[in-house]
Amino acid sequence: MLIDWERAGPERRFELRVPNVLQAGKFYRDVFGAEETFRQKTHNGKVFRLGFAIGRIGFAISSEGGVEQERPLLSSIAEELGSPFVAVILRVEDPDRMARAAQEAGSELTRAHELDVTVVTDPFGGYWALVKCEPVPVANLSGVSVDREADDGR
Repeated sequence: MLIDWERAGPERRFELRVPNVLQAGKFYRDVFGAEETFRQKTHNGKVFRLGFAIGRIGFAISSEGGVEQERPLLSSIAEELGSPFVAVILRVEDPDRMARAAQEAGSELTRAHELDVTVVTDPFGGYWALVKCEPVPVANLSGVSVDREADDGR
């Protein structure tokens, strides 16, 4: 099952459980270009949770058995829906390049030819569907008149 998390809104994030938060964080930064948005540490300074954004997709990774154990996981969502996995759609400029980088970093790849999607199973058990982001067409508006009063709602 593929999920378009961008449509969930920037305030919504999902949680991934990983055995090593710092190692997983490095993977997501290096391979997917994720930007760290927050970091939580225990009282003795050990990092147990990192927040990331990939474009408009927000997510957090935490150590297994950590403080946030009650938060829902994508795997539990998949289980509830009767799907073997839930893959988050990542729209990227070059899915093939990103898929190669992910594979070189220890990921497994599955190609869904009918959907033109590559599903990456990262080394930490997360699923990501790489799709080509389409450029937004620029309309030529020269010669188009605009009714300012109607636009302003006056």
